[in-house]
Amino acid sequence: RTIGKGYQEIQKRTLTKWINVQLGTVGDSITNIETDLRDGRKLLSLLSVVAKEPVPKPEKGKMRIHHLSNVAQVFSFLEKQTGPGALPDIGTEAIVNGD
Repeated sequence: RTIGKGYQEIQKRTLTKWINVQLGTVGDSITNIETDLRDGRKLLSLLSVVAKEPVPKPEKGKMRIHHLSNVAQVFSFLEKQTGPGALPDIGTEAIVNGD
């Protein structure tokens, strides 16, 4: 059984609202969960808020290589927090591609 498109939209809206509550504490927000997290900068900011500790500084460049590096930093930080093998098998390219 597949999940209906309407249910997926509700999940996206709910997660977007939760992210905005978290990012709001540092004066930031997102409007589209599928595009606004792709460069990794807002993901790093979100991690900093949720983990209540500093995260690596994101690369400011706008090229794909910078985005991949930022998302790799996100996964590296999460793996240090949770231990190896605790994260789902999601590649940096999937995030940068908006998948």
